[in-house]
Amino acid sequence: MKSAIQSICRAAGLILGAGLLMSLPLLAQSQSQLRAQAKITYRQARHTALAKEPGRILSHELEHEDGRVIYTFTIHNRHGYHEVNVDARTGRLLEDSRESRAEALADIREARHDRHPH
Repeated sequence: MKSAIQSICRAAGLILGAGLLMSLPLLAQSQSQLRAQAKITYRQARHTALAKEPGRILSHELEHEDGRVIYTFTIHNRHGYHEVNVDARTGRLLEDSRESRAEALADIREARHDRHPH
């Protein structure tokens, strides 16, 4: 009985490990592919985001969300924390939402992890 459970656990571990290994190229591939799909530069997106919410950019990412390639900025100003999304293909402002400090810090950690996954 113990042997069967150990075998099942090993098999599950191998399957999960293989799944994680297969997803690693997606992370590396995604940034280069996202940059290739972006039609506007980071500077242009940054200008759009700061025009909407003047302040200090705490983090930024280029990511794929809801079928779009977007630049996401976490901005802090006297009104609080904001997540501002700019379409990387059209340059259109997609979202400007207020965030709590905790949400903003989570965004910052995620952006840092995406840039430096190790």
